[in-house]
Amino acid sequence: MENSAFPGAGVTNAPPDSGLLWILLWMAGWVAAACVPALVARLLGLNARFYFGASLLLSPIGGLIFITLIRTPASEAPALRTFAKHWLKPLVLLALLIPFGYLALQWSLMLSGQPHAMGWNVGQWTHRYLGDTAIRTLLVTLAISPVRDITGWAPIALVRRRIGLAAFFYAALHLLAYFWLDREWSIAGLIEDVTIRTYIMLGMAALTFMIPLAVTSNNGAIKRLGRKMWDRLHWLVYPLAILAVAHNLLMVKAIEGAPTVHATILALLLAWRVVWWAVAKLKPAEAVT
Repeated sequence: MENSAFPGAGVTNAPPDSGLLWILLWMAGWVAAACVPALVARLLGLNARFYFGASLLLSPIGGLIFITLIRTPASEAPALRTFAKHWLKPLVLLALLIPFGYLALQWSLMLSGQPHAMGWNVGQWTHRYLGDTAIRTLLVTLAISPVRDITGWAPIALVRRRIGLAAFFYAALHLLAYFWLDREWSIAGLIEDVTIRTYIMLGMAALTFMIPLAVTSNNGAIKRLGRKMWDRLHWLVYPLAILAVAHNLLMVKAIEGAPTVHATILALLLAWRVVWWAVAKLKPAEAVT
């Protein structure tokens, strides 16, 4: 039952780690291809970091197209300034609501007796779909800083709290769906699962860490706590992301599929932060010498 959301998981003739190896090779190839537009931009005297970031997000072909359309860094491009001012927040909100709309559509189809994508185990499909959505939204939150650092487009940081709140929203729905559809509102059953099943314990810990972040994701909390204390509190996003991905991996008990992709992306995002922090620490020493 644990693996039914991923048909065929563990039933394959390939080595257990072949899926992870393929994912790592594919990501390495994507990064290498993204270097081509960045090199072209460098030769043209443009901001190579911006076009490298655009290539990572939109594909190398998209990065080359950007070179022909945008000849200035992201922070200076008038079109991106206009987009950030008028369109960024509403479009991000719309994107964050799409997964919920898809879930509502599937339930509407099921309740009306029409074909739907949830399969025979509606409860499991629902809470796993919400859990995957929460993790992916959380990973998008963690990707905001690397995108800003690479492109130099500061306005993207304005939607980080909004995306983080959406991650908490989907995580809370994930727990609610599990409590309702799997445990049938049994508190004793939920407590038993938390104490016996490691992956559920990790998931509950991750959700617990998300609560103070969600409560303080507003300007009033920043003023009351002070920016320095607020930043330190929101460092909880890193351990909670690790707990959430570990919860996802242990739930399916397979080193392949979506949980492995989530873990790989998280590892890359955390590695980026470590490298960025190390470079920042080395800069003053270089200046002195």
